[in-house]
Amino acid sequence: MTQVEVAISLSAFGFEPRAATAVVIEQTTAERVGRAFAGLGYYSRARNMHACAREIARRGGAFPRREAELRTLPGIGAYTAAAVAAIAFNEAAAPVDGNIARILARLLALEKSIARSRAELATAARALAPSRRAGDFAQALGLLFQTLMGLAVQFGRKLKLAGGVVSFPQGLVDPR
Repeated sequence: MTQVEVAISLSAFGFEPRAATAVVIEQTTAERVGRAFAGLGYYSRARNMHACAREIARRGGAFPRREAELRTLPGIGAYTAAAVAAIAFNEAAAPVDGNIARILARLLALEKSIARSRAELATAARALAPSRRAGDFAQALGLLFQTLMGLAVQFGRKLKLAGGVVSFPQGLVDPR
């Protein structure tokens, strides 16, 4: 869900996006929050957002600032917790989505499936995260790896970056 879709959804039902705090969302009904997302296909996300807001309100209204704390909230998974911690609070966290996982798997020449290598991939991504400007790094990492994946699929072995990827010479990557 993009920021624009969230803003449109919240505005459509009287939530001012900048004022849609956890307390405001928590004080409304789950049904009203769900209606704000109607037609976008994000019903589960709307329910999770309401549950998350309720939990934040239950904890006193302060939004957690650390990746580990964020993971304890309903609807907040590993990727979202790392992204929020890095981008909003400058914590040295590295969000690993599907694109990042695929690139890291190739860089590391992992022979196991990505699904079975999640912990190893998360450790590798965290090792790359700088202590300064973590949010910029997290956003750049996502955009860079997303772009590289698109190029790798489009151009396969013609991608000049392939020389530094351990898995190419080993034949572990299907260039199609």
